[in-house]
Amino acid sequence: KSFENAKGTLVTCDDKECWVALDEGTRLHLNYNTTLTYPIKFNDNNRTVTLDGEACFFVAKDSKRPFYVKTNNGTIKEYGTNFDVNTRSTAGSTEVVLIEGSISLITQKGKEQMMSPGQKAMLHKDSENINIENIDTNPYKAWNEGRFVFEDYPLCKLMDVLSHWYGRKVIFENKDKCNIHFTGTFDRYGNLKELLKAIENVTDVKITDDGNTIEIY
Repeated sequence: KSFENAKGTLVTCDDKECWVALDEGTRLHLNYNTTLTYPIKFNDNNRTVTLDGEACFFVAKDSKRPFYVKTNNGTIKEYGTNFDVNTRSTAGSTEVVLIEGSISLITQKGKEQMMSPGQKAMLHKDSENINIENIDTNPYKAWNEGRFVFEDYPLCKLMDVLSHWYGRKVIFENKDKCNIHFTGTFDRYGNLKELLKAIENVTDVKITDDGNTIEIY
């Protein structure tokens, strides 16, 4: 009986990612700096996990047991689908991107709203409003497929991603460079030196990397 209530926790470090297979067939791809809490064995009524960070879900179909992803800002209820959840992109909110299939969003007070494929939604901790917009899902699928896709990214936000993934401290010697925007696609497992050189060429900034710290001039 105690085993039936047992839970597991997976934590990925700043520069790591992890694929997880749950007991009923659902697969998850955890991005870096993410925590997933899940039952070792799901019960007969529902399948519920808790997420802090970012993960891509490939949920096994089960008409008798809905799948729930709980976050600090609300809950995602799925109906057999592929979707991305990120609790870190915006403070106080959970970002949800529906790639295919069908899901609904449930606020902290129980308001439920459906999403359609190709949409991004924001669940807010202190609001019952759910903001939904139509988007290109390719950038959100990219990390799961081994790519970095930056679409009109401010350089400071781009460097935050790279600092986590490559384990570097980032210093902007010229703060004005922080708001330069960049668009590009890179191999997630590629050479950092080549990636930084490509950013230099496009943005006309000077970047140095001593193995511990990336400095932007």
